[in-house]
Amino acid sequence: DNLIYTTEKTLREVRDKISPDSKKEIEEKIEALKKVKDSDNIEEIKNKTSELSLAIQKIGAELYQKAKPEKPKEGPSAEEGEYKEK
Repeated sequence: DNLIYTTEKTLREVRDKISPDSKKEIEEKIEALKKVKDSDNIEEIKNKTSELSLAIQKIGAELYQKAKPEKPKEGPSAEEGEYKEK
């Protein structure tokens, strides 16, 4: 239940920052886990939990790539500049 709640909350917060495909994948994984979470099939619950966790990690990677600052343009740094002695 906690993973589902946390994932749904995260999805609401980042909805506009991720691709529609990623959003759809997460929603499908949430629904799949909801269907099996109250069953007695422990292996199925573990599998669906793992699949949802992996999908969340992919979203994290996607957000990281989008937030990554661009490299500064090449030019002399302070260490490479010319110095004049006094």
